[in-house]
Amino acid sequence: MVFGILVSLGLIAVSVALNFRMGFRSADTELDGKLYGAGAAFGDSLKAIAPFMMSWGFRNGDVLAAISAVMLFSICTVYSFVSALGFAAEHRANKAGSAQVALDGYGDLRAEKKRLEQSLTFYGPQRSPTEVEDAIAAKLKERTWTGGRTVGALSSDCTVDRKSTRAACETVAKLNVELSAAREVERLNNELRTVMGKSSAQGAEAPSTADAQVDALAGVVHLVTEAVTKDHIGLGLSILLACFVEVGSGVGLFMVTTPWRAKAAAVEGKPGSKRMLGHVDAYMLARIGPGEGMLSMKTLHEDYIRWCLRTHLVAYAEAEFAKRFVALADEAGLQITTRGQREYCRQVRLAEG
Repeated sequence: MVFGILVSLGLIAVSVALNFRMGFRSADTELDGKLYGAGAAFGDSLKAIAPFMMSWGFRNGDVLAAISAVMLFSICTVYSFVSALGFAAEHRANKAGSAQVALDGYGDLRAEKKRLEQSLTFYGPQRSPTEVEDAIAAKLKERTWTGGRTVGALSSDCTVDRKSTRAACETVAKLNVELSAAREVERLNNELRTVMGKSSAQGAEAPSTADAQVDALAGVVHLVTEAVTKDHIGLGLSILLACFVEVGSGVGLFMVTTPWRAKAAAVEGKPGSKRMLGHVDAYMLARIGPGEGMLSMKTLHEDYIRWCLRTHLVAYAEAEFAKRFVALADEAGLQITTRGQREYCRQVRLAEG
């Protein structure tokens, strides 16, 4: 039962927090938000007390108290339900939106990776740019028959058309085309490595679906049709969560304390348990006897409570007990004295047992 009470108090705290957040976010300024949030939180706290008020009103025939409790519980529950539903729906929408963004980003990376791979397939295997540059440099350093000069010196690195270097410069031109392709392939490979790194990182974090709970439920019971969409299922789950929080925080505490209240009602229903007037005198007859000691009113009240528990009676509070005890002591001729703002009964003792 204690565990149930703790769980119920936890649900009440969650409901109060949700109402405070929704009230705070509904205002334009921070001060107004705190006022709205505090009002919503305090009202939600009364929701947990309302079932006890209803029970007390119906049990004691106080129709006005019972009706007031029903109205209070209904209004607070409706407001709390709307707040919890709004919070749950907003949270689900934000979570689904973030998941969809992650999925879209991961999809874009996969599309870019595919494009780069297709481009590399188009160029085919290529030598590295360094190897091609070395081949161009070697070709330009080749010597011609004209004065023993190099191809590069005679043709100004193949910028001047000469008959003796024409064949060599054609080879250099082909090598320059190959160099451009090699550099492009190198660039594509660098981009592909970058994209693959990002794709691996996002692939580990990206969810497989925007809302796994909705997809799982739809797949199990085949709910997705033209009339019932995934949005409807998500809304239903949000309503279910709101009902769970509000019903638990509204009647949970009343429900888990039922055994205590039932036990108290059973004690009150026993013969003699309704005797509210005059049982202090019965206690005095049963427990107080003449003696040489002095008993404080606090000691007498504690003994009186134990006596009530043994005899299944309802005990008075200490102040009421003291008032009735003093009145009866006056009639019986017992001496009552006051010391240090405490009342004592003189020349009495408690009976044995």
